[in-house]
Amino acid sequence: MSKAKRGKLAKHRESFHSLSHPTHPPLPVRPTNTIPSHHRTHHLLYLITFLLIILVLVVFFSFSISYTSTPTSSEETDYSLAIDSVSCQWGQGQFTICETVSWSGSNTLFAKGYIPGGESLDMSNPQYNSPFTYCQPVGTEEGFRIARSLLYSSRGLVRDIGQGVQCLDKPLAPVLPPTPSGNVLTVTTGFRAYPDTSSTPRGSGMFTKTFPGKVDSCTFSGFWITDNNIRFNQRNQCHKATGTFSGYADLYEQYVINDPDLFRWAGISRAALNPPVATYEGYSFWMETCDNDYYSLRHIPRYTTKGTISGFGTDTLAFIWDYYDQNNRPVIDFSFILDCQIR
Repeated sequence: MSKAKRGKLAKHRESFHSLSHPTHPPLPVRPTNTIPSHHRTHHLLYLITFLLIILVLVVFFSFSISYTSTPTSSEETDYSLAIDSVSCQWGQGQFTICETVSWSGSNTLFAKGYIPGGESLDMSNPQYNSPFTYCQPVGTEEGFRIARSLLYSSRGLVRDIGQGVQCLDKPLAPVLPPTPSGNVLTVTTGFRAYPDTSSTPRGSGMFTKTFPGKVDSCTFSGFWITDNNIRFNQRNQCHKATGTFSGYADLYEQYVINDPDLFRWAGISRAALNPPVATYEGYSFWMETCDNDYYSLRHIPRYTTKGTISGFGTDTLAFIWDYYDQNNRPVIDFSFILDCQIR
């Protein structure tokens, strides 16, 4: 075979394709870790929504915190207001609430006391000095009450605080003495009660009064006054506190109605207070001396001078007294006017 023919045969073989196995273009291979495009769009929307929610919450709470923020330290030190003590006591047929208030601030500030259920706030006088005591009758009903104190500036109310107090222990009506039926003799007398020594808180003693006949009973009235001279107390506190009393006594019963006057009962650094009238069964004289806890809630008397009258049925009456005062130790002068039935 010639060279030209061999070349044509080779060219023909290179272009030959089998008819029994047709060929197709190869299919593209999808990567196994590729996320479809619509899934990526959903994830992006979720992320944007979450970020928007976070942004809204941050803005909302930032506004709330700034709106309700407490005053700065400089604003808090511009003024102060406090109710030092509050009490509710019975006197003259009704309860009276008294609150002692202290405040501080600029000269343009003033304070008021207010007892809901008493007089209106407009009737409460502005107080420009601190401390001060505000008292208000609140009627005869026992129960829980609120004493309020308000601080004002030239712009209006700047602080309003309150403190609760219980109005309890309304006293029973005193026993009326029997009508005198015989000779009535009026006499005046008095005595002094004091501690045994200047260094002890207790004391006791007896004072006697003789009559021209046998004494069956006495109605009486009088007053007492504290004398805190240098012999008993170097501090000169609880000096010249006064009060009045009245009562009845016989062989079987006795009682006294005690009425302290306005005084600084908790010390010269505390506000004055007028304690309520109180009845004491089984005593013919009873008074409470000064106490630094005098204005505390539900105060229980600690320092007292009290006593009885004995000797009825004879011509001599004995005034027997008992004294206790741990703090101030003043002497107590009692003066009596007695209307006694004698025979």
